[in-house]
Amino acid sequence: MRFMDPTLISDRRNGGAVVGPALKYHESPEWFRNRLREKYGEPPTPYSSVSDWLRTISSARWVDHWGTLYSSNGQSAFVAEPYELFPEDMQDILNLARAIECWLLVTATSSWYPTRTLRIEFWESQRCG
Repeated sequence: MRFMDPTLISDRRNGGAVVGPALKYHESPEWFRNRLREKYGEPPTPYSSVSDWLRTISSARWVDHWGTLYSSNGQSAFVAEPYELFPEDMQDILNLARAIECWLLVTATSSWYPTRTLRIEFWESQRCG
């Protein structure tokens, strides 16, 4: 996990904040859904959104303004951009990342209401063994 200080990533030349790449909102990567299914079983209904599914696993208050981020090399991340995080939310996030064996990045560079939301990125990692 890595935290970034927004004062270090602000665009001082133009006086504005750096904005994160845009998401495909309310879309989730297939690898993310598959790992949730492997660890926690099927979603509550066949039509459940990932946010509804995550709320059956934990409080998931942090699942706000969520979607998929695609990198230039074709990888995808599940992303949520909440307005705030409490210590118990961070524990939920860490527990989920460990459970589904993925990389986690928490940054202040969000695309939904920049400077007012955080960005939580779950990236697929290769499993060991």
